[in-house]
Amino acid sequence: MWTDILRRWARGNAEFPPLVLEEYKLLNNYPNPFNPRTIIPYRLKEGGYVKLYIYDIKGEVVEVLVNGWQDKGYYEKEFDSRGKRSDGMPEWSTGYNNEIATGIYIYKLQVININNQPVFTGLGKMILLK
Repeated sequence: MWTDILRRWARGNAEFPPLVLEEYKLLNNYPNPFNPRTIIPYRLKEGGYVKLYIYDIKGEVVEVLVNGWQDKGYYEKEFDSRGKRSDGMPEWSTGYNNEIATGIYIYKLQVININNQPVFTGLGKMILLK
């Protein structure tokens, strides 16, 4: 684990050390531009209900990566533009090759605390190049 973190830090793709949890933070995805997969890292200062969505440039939801409770900590979620989940099952169907188009996509992280109040919202931009 630590060697992987050090490798990403050396490339400028991750925080170091990633265990400091003083604030909520949505980090830049890597690689960016990407094809076909990218990693979206984030950290949570406290536990909460987390939503991590991918939107196309029109504002339509492409994929929901996270939609549930997570404890405080450092997390990374993979987005696969080919529409495959980590278990190999298809995530969505576009009707054409089950792949999304080249272009700009937005990822949004929202954290809601135990009192059902939003405590953090962050946005990032990523580019899919085929």
